[in-house]
Amino acid sequence: MQIIGKKGWELPQRLVTPQSVFLSRRQFVAGAGLLGLGAAAGLAVTPFPSGAAGAEQPSPYPARRNPAFADAGRPVTPEALNTT
Repeated sequence: MQIIGKKGWELPQRLVTPQSVFLSRRQFVAGAGLLGLGAAAGLAVTPFPSGAAGAEQPSPYPARRNPAFADAGRPVTPEALNTT
């Protein structure tokens, strides 16, 4: 009589993915991608992202200079040195 013992790396039959599920994994990934795109599109189309209808938002441009980062008398680095 031959005794067949399972190796430690062998999966029991109850843990094996069914073939139909394995073969349809690309459809699942495509559906999840479309669902994510739909959710992102829904979030991007909010009617009033600022919270108030018609409220004027101040423009961030032109940006104000930060006085903490003044040039302190140092010369500006030439463009040729900056780009190489």
